[in-house]
Amino acid sequence: MTGEVRQVDIYFSPVSNPPSSGLNLGALGKILLSDCLIEAFRNQTTLNEVSSCLLKLFSFQSELQR
Repeated sequence: MTGEVRQVDIYFSPVSNPPSSGLNLGALGKILLSDCLIEAFRNQTTLNEVSSCLLKLFSFQSELQR
């Protein structure tokens, strides 16, 4: 039995040697240092939406390990 198709809004993978421009980007700068999945929400997320995002993350990680 196949599960529901799960799609991610954005998958970001930085270049191997990111330029050091000296800009302080705060949290965004930390996100840009490693691979990440980004889900965009207009309103505050519900517990079910957070759970769905975690399922997508775990599914994605297991696909990368195969």
